[in-house]
Amino acid sequence: MAAQSDFPELRSLFSKNREVIKMLKAEKKLTDKQIYFTAVYNKLGKKINESKDKTSLTAFTTVINGRYQVCQPDSIIITWHNYDTDEKLFEYTFSINKASRDLTETEPMTQSGFQGLGEAEVNSLVEKRLTEMRQKEEYERIKEEHQKMCNRVSELEDVKQQLEQDIAAKETMESYMKIIGMALPGLSKIFGGASIISMLAGTDEPAKPEIAPAVTEARPKDEREEMIAMLRDYMTEELNQQEVATVYMLFMEIQKDKTLIQKILTHLTTTAST
Repeated sequence: MAAQSDFPELRSLFSKNREVIKMLKAEKKLTDKQIYFTAVYNKLGKKINESKDKTSLTAFTTVINGRYQVCQPDSIIITWHNYDTDEKLFEYTFSINKASRDLTETEPMTQSGFQGLGEAEVNSLVEKRLTEMRQKEEYERIKEEHQKMCNRVSELEDVKQQLEQDIAAKETMESYMKIIGMALPGLSKIFGGASIISMLAGTDEPAKPEIAPAVTEARPKDEREEMIAMLRDYMTEELNQQEVATVYMLFMEIQKDKTLIQKILTHLTTTAST
């Protein structure tokens, strides 16, 4: 089996092959098995032989040494390909000076924009690509963190708006209760200190109103007081908390516009007659 030491003039070729493979792995993210090469052997400016099969990188030394020994070319064009897609990845021409038995390189002929690079340049390129990859990963991480923070801010804004609405509703309800309390102080006994909000929701049971002893209860002085007493007893004994709260809200609207009393009565009598 041919070794790299069999033909010293080809050593630079084998060294260049290692550099190119290293660059392709870093640039294209390929493995050895995903890269194959072809070679064209020239002499006096004419092609005298070429390899047409997908030759594995593991056979590079053996194939090049064997063909060189048989053909004795003065230049070799090596082309590296993607094994899966047959894409031409890199191409380079090597000239062989038979007199000095030393390898010199001609200007590269590339198909994918690559230029001939030495080992230092290849290492620099690899490091640059790795740095770009790390920067991209950091950018993606920061971008993801930023999106999470934006989502959290949006959630907190929704909570803030809901709290503001609850506070506004509470302040409005407390204002209404103060107005009704001043206008109709007798209603406070009916509600027994229960929250108007909870009563409207029907979640709390009303406190039992205090009932004065029968011996001290005064009889209504006239028909008006008797009707008020009947209304109070009805709401106390017959209505649940939610129903009492509804009547309470009705009183609030009537207190603002007393003409609603007649309108409600007209509506009820009309509905009953139909």
